[in-house]
Amino acid sequence: MKRQVVDSKIIESAGYDPLLGQVELEFKGSHGVSTVRGVTQDEWKEFLASPSKGTHWNRIWKPGKESFYEKAKP
Repeated sequence: MKRQVVDSKIIESAGYDPLLGQVELEFKGSHGVSTVRGVTQDEWKEFLASPSKGTHWNRIWKPGKESFYEKAKP
């Protein structure tokens, strides 16, 4: 999935696959990626428009969506 750099203090980049309804979030300094499932295009647009991507992740997607984290392999 192609990710784009986003303006965020904790998220380096984010990408969206509309066919799968999945978002990938790469966090700064962690060298890992969280995948969020069940995201609609409207929810993706809301995330991109949100003033704080980290707050959006923590308050909306993290508690309300299925997600998993994978640490990058060295």
